[in-house]
Amino acid sequence: MKKRNPFRTSWIVTLAILVAISMSGAVAAVSQPAQSVAIDLAGAEYVPDELIVTFRANATALDRANIHAQAALEKIKDLPLAGKELVRIKDGRTVADAIARLQANPKVKAVQPNFIYQADDVMPNDPSFPQLWGLHNTGQTITYPGVEDCDIDAPAAWDTTMGSPSIIVAVIDEGIDITHPDLAANIWVNTAEKNGITGVDDDGNGFVDDVNGWNFYGDNNIVYSSKDGDDHGTHCAGTIAAVGNNGIGVIGVAPNVKVMPLKFLGRRGGSTADAIDALGYAKLMGAHLASNSWGGGAYDPSLYEAIRSFAKPFVAAAGNSGEDADETPHYPSSYDLDNIISIAAVNNRALLSSFSNYGATSVDIGAPGESILSTLPVAQGSYGTYSGTSMATPHVSGIVALMLSVDSTLTGTGVRQLLINTAVDLPSLDGKTVSGGMANAAAALAALGPVTPNDPPSVAISGPADGASFEEGASIAFSATASDTEDGDLTGSIAWTSSVDGAIGTGGSFSKVLSVGIHVITASVTDSKGQTASDSVTVTVNDTTPDQIISVASVTGASSKINPATWQAIVTVTVDPALAGAVVTGTWSTGLAGSATTGSDGKCTIQATFNKKVPSVTFKVTGITLSGYTFDGAEVTSDPITKP
Repeated sequence: MKKRNPFRTSWIVTLAILVAISMSGAVAAVSQPAQSVAIDLAGAEYVPDELIVTFRANATALDRANIHAQAALEKIKDLPLAGKELVRIKDGRTVADAIARLQANPKVKAVQPNFIYQADDVMPNDPSFPQLWGLHNTGQTITYPGVEDCDIDAPAAWDTTMGSPSIIVAVIDEGIDITHPDLAANIWVNTAEKNGITGVDDDGNGFVDDVNGWNFYGDNNIVYSSKDGDDHGTHCAGTIAAVGNNGIGVIGVAPNVKVMPLKFLGRRGGSTADAIDALGYAKLMGAHLASNSWGGGAYDPSLYEAIRSFAKPFVAAAGNSGEDADETPHYPSSYDLDNIISIAAVNNRALLSSFSNYGATSVDIGAPGESILSTLPVAQGSYGTYSGTSMATPHVSGIVALMLSVDSTLTGTGVRQLLINTAVDLPSLDGKTVSGGMANAAAALAALGPVTPNDPPSVAISGPADGASFEEGASIAFSATASDTEDGDLTGSIAWTSSVDGAIGTGGSFSKVLSVGIHVITASVTDSKGQTASDSVTVTVNDTTPDQIISVASVTGASSKINPATWQAIVTVTVDPALAGAVVTGTWSTGLAGSATTGSDGKCTIQATFNKKVPSVTFKVTGITLSGYTFDGAEVTSDPITKP
């Protein structure tokens, strides 16, 4: 991989920040001692005006709003899969100062920087080398004459399996050129979104039109950006799963599995928050492992927790500083988690690459990582040769995908131990890695024992028809068939779900009344070997019930001082009836718009920051939106809220 110079400023802070990551017991007026992790920000790269904050369980919405106001913070977004919140520092204070201030608040459980990560790579070599020595080394010359059989023994592994299309590898990296002729057939597809309605979150996962994954760097569904280059992610994807036996280009280690593009790296690297969200998406959408050719920054408690929660194999590059990671940790590969598999780079002469990090206890295994030919975006020539632990990592990700194709029940811990136990000894890795050797696909598969061929099952929905529309209260007939080469008829095992109503039934036929809304109906089946198949249709249930009326019950205001130059106004709006999920919108007397969603008590808070020159403001509620309800149109204005 190629080293990139970050565009964002690296802030050097010569102090250690203690971040509380857990605490039990009630919170008193003064925060009690908490377990802490020292984060040394010296040399670490992070977003200069952002923090990741964990509030305590007893912190109410008003508590959070007050903390935002007191600490001059602006909420950017929730990180729901990690139970945290991403905020922006508005008053120009340093990250270290802002952390110190928040740590003193008893309602705050933990706070840390939003670290920036970079691709773990070195400059690409001559892109004309056509030989994939890492898969099958015959001693061919790749810059230097190679050592025969210094490879992962891919052809021998392929005698067992070339991978199952049901296995999904999440490539958490830059974007991937999903139109590349050597990748397109193996790009993961979210069938619910592909067959759904454009602009609608058809599967209800919180991401609109995520047909092939998600771009967390840009917060959109565009998983390949020619502007960002995205060569690094495309190169890694090709090593894992470039299409085989198609007469063009290269072949991946696991040429029949699917790759899920999760872009969190861009021209400015990638942040903790986006890495956490990408990993959460991978878990939510069924990825079997994550391939991670990136790293940097300090110890990151939030990322550590996210990887531990993922639990599945997390294959990570050991880094390219040529250092002992036991002494100088490289994150995330150096986290002490059983599901992390840390990868060093080896060249075609069976030597540890000069740039590769190593570690007798912190780096697990070596893999081909020097002069690796793989796919590049078509706009960049389609193929090229790169070097780095970033190139070694997808070799192991491909091996893990082959292992899971044979036994999908393997755990992250089990996969790691099997790879270590079956590594081929290399003198150059003795005392440099946990295994002392290089990953070997054939040996890893052999360790799983005899393999019984197993084809994936199939399932087909025959009713209702895709795009069908029904009136509210109608009984809808559902029918489908499912079969498997080895297991026979699986129709009775079909599980049915709705993106709106959740589980709705089992078996080959039944009838059900669905809620009002647009439903993605999915019929899925799993065979005796754990392989799955699914089919989906989209149906609409129309609302025929007249809307009820919702109105404003009250609007109350308060104010607080942020600093000598600014102050904050806060209004609490109560709706009638007191219902959760109502979106309240309105405007401040200065013309600024505001909105919030009500909680279970029918209340919400809306806040805004004003210059000290503004002596007072009011807030007018102009609308309430809630499914099944119509706003009565009576706009209500708060009493004047004066500057404190």
